[in-house]
Amino acid sequence: MRTNHYDYIIAGAGLAGLSLAYYLVEAGLSTQRVLLVDRSQKTENDRTWCFWAKNEMAFSHLVSHRWDHLHFFGPDVHREASIAPYSYQQIRGIDFYDYVKPLVLQHPQIDWLSAQIEHVGEDQEGAFVHTGEERIRAKWVLDSTHRVNPQKVREQQYHWQWQHFRGWFIETKQAQFHSNQATLMDFRVPQKNDARFLYVLPFSEHQALVEFTGFSNEFYAEQEYEEVLEHYIVQQLGITDYEVSERESGAIPMTDWSVDRHPSPHVIRIGTAGGQVKPTTGYAFWNIQLDCQVMAESLLWHQKPAFRPATSARYQFYDRLLLNILQENGHRAQSIFTALFKHNHMQRILRFMGESTQIWEEAILFSQLPWAPFFRAIANTHPLYKRWQTWTKSRQYPVKI
Repeated sequence: MRTNHYDYIIAGAGLAGLSLAYYLVEAGLSTQRVLLVDRSQKTENDRTWCFWAKNEMAFSHLVSHRWDHLHFFGPDVHREASIAPYSYQQIRGIDFYDYVKPLVLQHPQIDWLSAQIEHVGEDQEGAFVHTGEERIRAKWVLDSTHRVNPQKVREQQYHWQWQHFRGWFIETKQAQFHSNQATLMDFRVPQKNDARFLYVLPFSEHQALVEFTGFSNEFYAEQEYEEVLEHYIVQQLGITDYEVSERESGAIPMTDWSVDRHPSPHVIRIGTAGGQVKPTTGYAFWNIQLDCQVMAESLLWHQKPAFRPATSARYQFYDRLLLNILQENGHRAQSIFTALFKHNHMQRILRFMGESTQIWEEAILFSQLPWAPFFRAIANTHPLYKRWQTWTKSRQYPVKI
């Protein structure tokens, strides 16, 4: 029977919320009471997660497909290579929900509430989740629902862009694909002052996901996504006879804004709300797994949260520079990524994107890139330059008539 006070309330039962519940159980949840709150029952395949890995992990058995070879396409450049010992992997949302939700709910001390979360906060009586109909309290609230206003982030001189995407699951009558080879990035599409590329994930010789991704401040008109996908499938893939069996869409924030993970003494932000998305790629699956595992063990063993180690200062610097380029001159991404993939091993690039390279490897990577955009980004992001920007915006200049 559900109470009005818990040890832990997990606000939002997506990837981060359900992963945290899973690791709480794995860490030895005994008498603690847990409540999962989400407006959705998680009965639909509302998203997929992709990542690369060389080791097995808790959810490896849920991987729906693996690709051992990756392709990159840029203007007049095509690279294809094995990524062993890595494989590029995909987990479907519905498979994750169907496995984790019943597994955690079989424990009698874990409850589920289907409700819209109106507010997460803390007052003199403690942390709470307000659903509009009731206010439920807990020792700790783990919140994955917090949303940030992009305009406020930009006003504070931080970068914010959307990585937004539309994808078609297509089926062809003729064999068109290699099921163990995926296209990670294909920049052979008009950039229109943004960073734009497509990726292709084949599931068989006749089935694949073709996805159009853009980095920009605003979303595109729906017709533009459709036109780019249709043109790419016909012109670049050479496929004219196909059917669209399913569509997907989404958006991921790309920002160097410093997330306040601990907004009040007993409220902790997790997942995307907790800053676990890699700012320049949008990948988050592995970060969320590591963070939730550390947090669950710390809560149960030490009665206080601990977080995954923060990104090192040098990777934060790299992210800030690329975010500035994407925001100010997004079309430059085409030449930057083309140079990166043209001159470097796929495995080293994946290690760099996963923040596991050594400084000497990073020096090799950077030596192959066009330097001018990065020098401009260094100038744009220097504290003195940002102070000058703030000062000039605050000045009121008289208008001569």
